[in-house]
Amino acid sequence: MPRIGLPLEYKRNFDARADRLRRRIVQDYHALCLMEEWPEVFVGSRNPPNQSAMLDYSEQDAPILVVGRFPPPIDGQTMATHRLADLVSASRVNIEPKCGAKSRAGRLLHFLRIRSGLKRDLAKYPKATILWPSISPDPLGHFRDISITLPSFRADQRIFAISHRGTFHKMFESPITKATALLLSRRVNKFVFLSKGLADQCAPWIPDDKRLVIPNTIDAETVLPRKAVEVKRRERVKQDKLSVLFVGHMMPSKGYLDTLEAIRILAARSAPIEAHFAGGWQKPEDQEAFMNYVRTHNLKDIVFHHGAVSNRKAMRALHRNADVLMLPTWYRNEAQPLVIIEALNAGTPVISTSYRAIPDMVEHGAGGYLVPPRNPEAIAKALENLCEPTRWTKMSIWTRQRFENTFSPERVREKWLKATG
Repeated sequence: MPRIGLPLEYKRNFDARADRLRRRIVQDYHALCLMEEWPEVFVGSRNPPNQSAMLDYSEQDAPILVVGRFPPPIDGQTMATHRLADLVSASRVNIEPKCGAKSRAGRLLHFLRIRSGLKRDLAKYPKATILWPSISPDPLGHFRDISITLPSFRADQRIFAISHRGTFHKMFESPITKATALLLSRRVNKFVFLSKGLADQCAPWIPDDKRLVIPNTIDAETVLPRKAVEVKRRERVKQDKLSVLFVGHMMPSKGYLDTLEAIRILAARSAPIEAHFAGGWQKPEDQEAFMNYVRTHNLKDIVFHHGAVSNRKAMRALHRNADVLMLPTWYRNEAQPLVIIEALNAGTPVISTSYRAIPDMVEHGAGGYLVPPRNPEAIAKALENLCEPTRWTKMSIWTRQRFENTFSPERVREKWLKATG
C-alpha cells in the first residue's frame, strides 16, 4: 500500500521514473564498455584524440595523494581540490577531462576511457593515503565513483572521501543510489564534511567514527594580512558610502536579483550605497534583463558588473574594497561557499541565508545577518544596519577572528595533518 498522503498514481509515476533512470545508467555503462574493443588509441592511451593529457601526477611516491578535479576549468570544486593538494603538500591525480567534455555522455565517455590508466597510475602510490574530493551524490557521478574511481584504489589504502555538496545525504535516500551508497560507505575509511550540520545530515548512514569535520580554506594569494584589514577598518569609518560586493555565478538561486532589488530599495531612500557584482552569466537573457533593470531604475551610477573574476589578486582587491559581502543563496548544491571564507578573511561582514553550512560560518548579529531567501526587503534592512560605523566595525572584528580561528590555512592544515597522521 502507498504511504498515507501519497497518491497511488504519483507513487507509480515516481517509481517508473526511477526505474527508467536506473536502466539508462546500466545501458550507458554496457554500451560504453564496448569501447574496450576499439583501437588502442581510445583505451589505455595516454593521449587520446583532442586530449593533451588525461592524468597529471608526480613521479615520486607520496604519503598523501589527492584524486579529483583540478583546474582548468576554474570552479569552486577544482579550486578547492587544488588548494587542498597544496595545503597538505600532496601528489595529485587529475580526473578532469582536458577536452572540455560537458555533456553527460561526454563525461561518461571520458571516465570510461581513463579507467585502465587511472588504476595503473594509482598503482604508483601503493602506500599513499587517498584524499578523494570529487565524490558525488548525483546518480551519474555516483555511477562513476563506484564503477571507475573506487575500484582503482588498492584494497588496503586509506580513503578520505570529501563532500563538497550540501545534498550529499540524498545519495543515501535516493532509490537509485541508496544501496550502492551503503556499500561505498563501508569501503571508505573516513567521510570529511565541511561543517557539523552537513555531517549530521548523514548520521543515519555513516557512523560517528567515520565522520570528520574539516572546513574549506582559501589560497595564499587571496589572504589579506591582518594589518591590511586594520587599515580597511580605519578607512571605512571615514567614508559615507557603503560598498556592497556580490560574488558568484550570476544565477537567480545565488541571490543576485534579490541583491539588485535591495539596492534599488535603498537607492530610492537616498541611502549612500554602491554595489559590485563579480560573476559569469549562465544565460544571455539573464544578462540582458540585469542591464535593463539597471537602466530602467537609473542605477547605472551605483551598480557595476565586473564579469567573471578568475585572477586571485583581483579577487583579493575586490574583497579589500568591499564593506559588505552579499550571498543570499538558495542554490541547490550549496555547501560551504568559499566566497564567504574570503570575506571573513578580509574582515567583511556578510549578509547571507540560513542555508546549508552558512550558519556554521556566520553568526547572525555577530558577523553579519542571515536573512530569509528571496527577501529583498530583509536584505535592505540588514544593509541599513551595517551603515552604522560602530556596528560595522564590531562585525568586521568578529569576521576576521572567525577566519583566523577556524578557516585560516594554518588551522585547516593542522586538522588535515591530524586526521591523516
